[in-house]
Amino acid sequence: MTDLTTRNNHTQASFRHWVETYGDLVFDLCSETLQNSNQAELAWVSIFRNLRGQARTTDFKEYLRAWILKATCDYLLKNKPDHSRLAPQNEPLQRLALPEKLLILLRDKYGLPYPEISSALTIPESTIKLRRAQALRSMEEWQREIHS
Repeated sequence: MTDLTTRNNHTQASFRHWVETYGDLVFDLCSETLQNSNQAELAWVSIFRNLRGQARTTDFKEYLRAWILKATCDYLLKNKPDHSRLAPQNEPLQRLALPEKLLILLRDKYGLPYPEISSALTIPESTIKLRRAQALRSMEEWQREIHS
């Protein structure tokens, strides 16, 4: 019984560490992609609830962050928001398809390395680089349209 109690305490401590370390990143990513704070909160709760159910006890930072980001991207891609009901987007980032928006955020806002983004989105690294370049060009064109 003591082993089970010790394991549960360690799992709870690990989970608290995940939330303290990565909670803001996950919430910000949800907010940026969902564009609705209520939906972002619900997504955040669902993501961490799912992660808690998977309860890994590793503290290897890069692995843990990659695992949490993969779970977050998987959730967001699976539960894509319906932007057709929203007003037209004047912000170029918001015009991007969700996978491209996620990779731009992960690389350009959070500064994550390409291999980690590749793992989170389950897309080859070369494809990530190509899609990023295309997305940046599209955003530049949209930006020019907005200001002309």
